Amino acid sequence: MATTTFKGKSFKKIAVWIIVFSGLIAVFFFKINVDMEIPPTHHEDTLPDPPTQNWIQNQFNVAIAMLGKSPYRPPTNWTCKIPRHTYYFPNVKTIFTGVPKCGCSNWIEFLLRAEGAMDVTLDPSEVDAVHSIYSNPFRFGINAGVNEQASLAYAQGGIFSFTVVRNPWTRLVSAYRDKYTTEDRVDAKFYDKMHLVAREMNWRDHNGRPDTTDHPYPSFDQFTRWLLEHLNEVGSHFIPQWLILCIPEAKYDFIVPLEYSNLLSLDIERRLNTSMKLYESYDHSSDPRKQSSALLAKKWLSQLDPELTEKLYYTYKEDFALMNYSNFTHPDFPLPIIQH
Repeated sequence: MATTTFKGKSFKKIAVWIIVFSGLIAVFFFKINVDMEIPPTHHEDTLPDPPTQNWIQNQFNVAIAMLGKSPYRPPTNWTCKIPRHTYYFPNVKTIFTGVPKCGCSNWIEFLLRAEGAMDVTLDPSEVDAVHSIYSNPFRFGINAGVNEQASLAYAQGGIFSFTVVRNPWTRLVSAYRDKYTTEDRVDAKFYDKMHLVAREMNWRDHNGRPDTTDHPYPSFDQFTRWLLEHLNEVGSHFIPQWLILCIPEAKYDFIVPLEYSNLLSLDIERRLNTSMKLYESYDHSSDPRKQSSALLAKKWLSQLDPELTEKLYYTYKEDFALMNYSNFTHPDFPLPIIQH
């Protein structure tokens, strides 16, 4: 009995030590695995570096070649196809072309403050004032002599010129949301047009029969089909960006992809020697890949008929080439695709 008892106790002790030892081994190897685990790269959450100005200037020449033009060059004068979108700010010695839906309101307000021509704080709903009473004195094509003053100053040297461009897909979606939907942000001036387009497309989609449901605004599919037939009627928010830029007649010293405005605005501030700061995007996210227009562009464009998407791409193909912009299917959409 004694031997049996001893053996029983021995077996119990051995079992306990085995369990303890196994636990220590498990903890040891767990720690090793944790310590050796490769930390996440977070490459999907980190914004790639912006393209260099040298790369951008070369890419602009690619786009201009698509238009059958010679490479763009320093201008003898600033002759723009649509001059009212270009401004000259003499105090900060800057020429700026503001392409609609490329953050132009924020950039114009920034320049007005740097110029000393604006010292009030405006609500976003008062943005029209930025594009009228405040900026008109500096606008080409409206204020007589601005074009000549800018061209003369540029010829004498010391004038800085820049512009901002954007991925055509997110620009299209942003303009649609702003002008042709019933979102709170919709531009009141477009209400009548919005309803007319909705009525026309609903009529067509129902083969000329009255639509029993009330559609106050056209769907994105309806709007893009209508857009391709009325591109000359929709205003500068939807026309190709290259038509608004002063190229190839003029050459910008600095070109900002809107997707990198937060970073590259620092370069602009230094060049202007100003303490003024560019207002950030109204969007909840600072990452352009996660902003509303990018997410909606992915969703809405993927739902369109491929033939319609192809026609839209062809309409804006030179704008895509300006910055070698990514398609909505690309993982880094809407960023430029930088090829070295």
